[in-house]
Amino acid sequence: MSVQVSRIFAAVVVASALGLGSAVHATSVTIYGTGLDASGTALPAGSVDENYTIDPASLAFGGSGPTVFDPSQSGWVANTSASGWITSGASSSTIYSTTFNLAAFYINTVTISGQLAAAGDVAILLNGTQVGSIIAAVPTAFTSFSLDNSGGLFNSKLNTLSFQVTNDGSTDAGTLNVSLSGDGTQSVQILPHSAAPVPSTMIVWSLIAAVFSVGFARKHFAKSALVS
Repeated sequence: MSVQVSRIFAAVVVASALGLGSAVHATSVTIYGTGLDASGTALPAGSVDENYTIDPASLAFGGSGPTVFDPSQSGWVANTSASGWITSGASSSTIYSTTFNLAAFYINTVTISGQLAAAGDVAILLNGTQVGSIIAAVPTAFTSFSLDNSGGLFNSKLNTLSFQVTNDGSTDAGTLNVSLSGDGTQSVQILPHSAAPVPSTMIVWSLIAAVFSVGFARKHFAKSALVS
């Protein structure tokens, strides 16, 4: 029994040394704030946001898409490399939506953190369900929020995060500035020179099986030598 335990321990040590075991540190989730392109780089004013869409109802009320703009009002938070202001141009309330993929993560370990500024009330929706609200959000300061899977709303693959901004009739109402980040524990590992993700538990058990196979082979050859 002690020999078997030693072999298992050796396999786990090898897996850990190679970085192939279950991840024990947080890995970033790919999710972008407003005003950025598809690679997360800040866009200039007048550009169409490449990560956010707006709901069809907003388009029906004169919206032209989530367009980046530089605020001219004094005191508004400025556009930065992390996020920028977008507007739908609609005369109604607007729902801005972005997506993120959790296929490579244990969803119960994922946390999405953010801060937003807006001109009007903001409802935060995850996969169509409201998970928070910020009443009378202001454009002059960020309000922080965070999301996790405590409500069981994360999908194991594609997720949609939406912000419904109420147009209160003020200047630039319905505009939004959101900065986002996320992290969690990955459920897969990618081997060197391999394009396919492999579950980390599968790698560990494969290494354990290999260690036992080596031990079995040694015993077999030792017995053969004694017989001969």
